[in-house]
Amino acid sequence: MFNSDQFYGYIEKNKNREFKYGVWDCFTFVGGYWDQRSGKEFFPHFKNRYLTFRGYRRVLKNEGYSSLLNLMQNNYGEVGTELCNRGDVVVYRDCLGLCDGVDSIFLGRGRGRDYSFISTKKCTAFDVCGTHNNG
Repeated sequence: MFNSDQFYGYIEKNKNREFKYGVWDCFTFVGGYWDQRSGKEFFPHFKNRYLTFRGYRRVLKNEGYSSLLNLMQNNYGEVGTELCNRGDVVVYRDCLGLCDGVDSIFLGRGRGRDYSFISTKKCTAFDVCGTHNNG
């Protein structure tokens, strides 16, 4: 169940973290929130296995996935963005993010940019918590 205090507390607490593959990247950003929300680890077999972009791509490939979108499609049900709820996991240009309503939150990688906001309509959304009715 979504808890707005938990969600926005997590976003606020982590807003000044520096981007670093395997330590604080889109995967660990989304995974950290979902670990906290669900009490279960988000893809635990990916943790502590890469520190570079090449390493991240190698881990995906070794696990049988071509991209983060492919990983999510093979493990969770895709939902229309019109059904996407706050806290749901979204993918945009092979980056994981968290839905925050009309916009979704992604890690920024530039200096002085903590988060990037992308229209949720441009994303692919997934039913990570299993609460959406896909008809």
